[in-house]
Amino acid sequence: MSNCKICRTNPATLPEGEGRERYCEPCWTTRLKQLWQAEDKFRTQRVIRTSEAEKYFVFHEAVKQDDGLCAVVFCLHDAIADHLDVSAYLLEVLAWEEKVPIIYKEGVESEAEQLDLFLSYLEGDIVGSWRAASWTMEVTRTAGQSFWVDSRERDPDKDDPDDPDAPEGGAEGEDGPDAPPDTDLPPRGRGGRGGRPGPSR
Repeated sequence: MSNCKICRTNPATLPEGEGRERYCEPCWTTRLKQLWQAEDKFRTQRVIRTSEAEKYFVFHEAVKQDDGLCAVVFCLHDAIADHLDVSAYLLEVLAWEEKVPIIYKEGVESEAEQLDLFLSYLEGDIVGSWRAASWTMEVTRTAGQSFWVDSRERDPDKDDPDDPDAPEGGAEGEDGPDAPPDTDLPPRGRGGRGGRPGPSR
């Protein structure tokens, strides 16, 4: 049995299987902790919620524009199959191929791509919060900056309260399309990665 590649003293026992053992248990715990800290540079804001779907903005502290926005994530839950369909759109404001060093006292032992850290964060904090029996994920890299199109800005006269032809209420509810969203929904249980605070933080 070989010794740990970090401390070079304790027997290497992890990760298990097929001769992959490279680290002792104490050093392995430290290695995971540093990866966790790298992933913790991401944060998530839930912007839309229905009973079967949610939309999230993902931010990273290294991105200076747009408050750090680096990705948009959609989750659609099939309640019958208990399956979660995830679509993630990565903005080219973060160097996704950039290598993030995992540093120990002995120097740089390994590196992890920013994209791998994002996927691990996404699985632990967003996908894990749904507790679905199964899930699939589609990740798309986008070029250029995102932009918004709001139908309410196309014809301001529709929102004129003095317009006799303006519809009252409508499909948006009795309070009209400008009514505030329903904020009485209870928070979805968050349980990603051992009780870590959920996406809405």
